[in-house]
Amino acid sequence: SLRSEGAENQIAQIIGTRATQQRSPQPQGGKHKPSSTPLNTDKSHGKMRDMRGGIKINSIGHGTHILKQKNPASQNLGAEGLFICRLPIGGSYCCFQVMASLRILLILAVFAFVQASAFAAASSDFEKMALSLREKAILKVEPPVVSSTSAPVSSRYQWKRDIVTTVFWVGERPTRNNPVPNNKSSWDSQWHRNFGGYDDPDPKARNGWITKKFTPRQNPFYIALPYNDVTLGRTKPESKGIPWFRDAFEKAGKSVCKGRWVAVQHGRRVAYAQWEDCGPFRTDHFNYVFGKERPKSNLNQGAGLDVSPAIRDYLGIGGKDVCDWKFVDARDVPEGPWTRYGDNNTFVLQRRGENLNVVDRNNARTAARSYR
Repeated sequence: SLRSEGAENQIAQIIGTRATQQRSPQPQGGKHKPSSTPLNTDKSHGKMRDMRGGIKINSIGHGTHILKQKNPASQNLGAEGLFICRLPIGGSYCCFQVMASLRILLILAVFAFVQASAFAAASSDFEKMALSLREKAILKVEPPVVSSTSAPVSSRYQWKRDIVTTVFWVGERPTRNNPVPNNKSSWDSQWHRNFGGYDDPDPKARNGWITKKFTPRQNPFYIALPYNDVTLGRTKPESKGIPWFRDAFEKAGKSVCKGRWVAVQHGRRVAYAQWEDCGPFRTDHFNYVFGKERPKSNLNQGAGLDVSPAIRDYLGIGGKDVCDWKFVDARDVPEGPWTRYGDNNTFVLQRRGENLNVVDRNNARTAARSYR
């Protein structure tokens, strides 16, 4: 590249000389006298031309000029004419020599780039729109997903982190890793009947959060923890350390734990459930359930939480997984599928206008004054 007006004129003169040599027959003796015709400038038309050398410099706007050499000899060779492109760079001008075929390729490349950019932008907009529509559709059929950092759960209880979690269900038969049948719970000898039947865990036998065979008469979102505050009809002495004991205690031998609300988290999803049974394996681990100890070793790799099929499906966990959990007050439980079913459900009872102090004393003091 050359960066001065004088250099540009020299290039134009050189090309004009070569063009004249190619057009004019060579004289005898093998010598050729170069054309001395200078470049003339026609300012009214914005161009310069060499009348004998065939050089033409056209202005194409924005300080850019194209110098074209008319070369009949090049046509015989099947090539395009030669161009000189004069571009403003850094306050001066640069001149470039490019073949016409390269100019065509350059134009095609620019066109392809513009088309590709437009297509990419359109694809990005379409993807954003599709994701937005999907998110809206999910929110219509499911309660909001809550993360541990923004969950509307009570701050007076602490999360139990990374707890091995297993799935159990009403009516479950005893197995090697679950020797106790679930026809009855620690607090309900008629649990199977009061629930309404067998809570079939088979995904093919379920309709949403409940079994296809019947509508449960109790909350299908239930859990078990390895502590029972009552034994042999008596209230255990350490149970006085339960945070809500004073509010819920009615008489000796009646549990203050049954039906209490719990939040269970897996990833970014949080489900809410009621404490309806004791386990896995133990019913005496007070310092884990209400203290800072970890679950003790057992046949299920130290499992410290049992969850129902409804919770499994809502959280998207397997038969054995890892979850976080914590107690929550009833007033801090958001609307969701866990507030829709069951005669033991705090929110169903409130909608019916029941007196919670009589039918759900363990949650009465922490429930909102009204619920619809």
